[in-house]
Amino acid sequence: MWTIDWAGLISSLAVAYVLGSVPFAYILSRRAGVDILSAGNGNPGADNVFRSVGPAAGAAVFLLDVLKGAAAVLVARKLGVAEGLLPLVSLGAVLGHWSSMFLKFRGGVGLAVCIGCCVAISPLAGSAGLGAGLLAVPVTRNSSYAAAFGFLAFVAVAVLTGAGWFAMIAAAGLGGTVFARHMLVESGKKRAADVQVAEA
Repeated sequence: MWTIDWAGLISSLAVAYVLGSVPFAYILSRRAGVDILSAGNGNPGADNVFRSVGPAAGAAVFLLDVLKGAAAVLVARKLGVAEGLLPLVSLGAVLGHWSSMFLKFRGGVGLAVCIGCCVAISPLAGSAGLGAGLLAVPVTRNSSYAAAFGFLAFVAVAVLTGAGWFAMIAAAGLGGTVFARHMLVESGKKRAADVQVAEA
């Protein structure tokens, strides 16, 4: 059991939310003359930027989103937050990405942020998962499948290196939360498309 430093935890959650809220997809797309909230599928994330603006911009957004997730965890550690509470702080960063204070509480799925948090929580397993996921992208041509492959690699390396149940539970919780969000968003888009077809 760990001792909870409430001041550090609350401060870390606030910082994590603000970091997660920084809309790199929107910022970089605007610099390229594209409103990412209206382009493509309207999702302010790396995948939509990659498709709607270009590979370089998409890669930059992905990296920056990974870094803001990792930064949230590193700041929490610096403030003395217990390792067992880092998944909660990570969730704060993901929530910031989902509901950005800079985009009138709109946001993306948060996959890259989740990856950054996992890398910071367990660097070796997280880096292996990130590398495996990136290698899977050109093969699967689907970010969701690539993410699943990366998660399996994370778990495998965590087991082999003795990273412990904590790292795997953190990754499973964050990954499951992001996947659930993704499914809800896609379900909402499908319903909206069905309504438009019915009204046409």
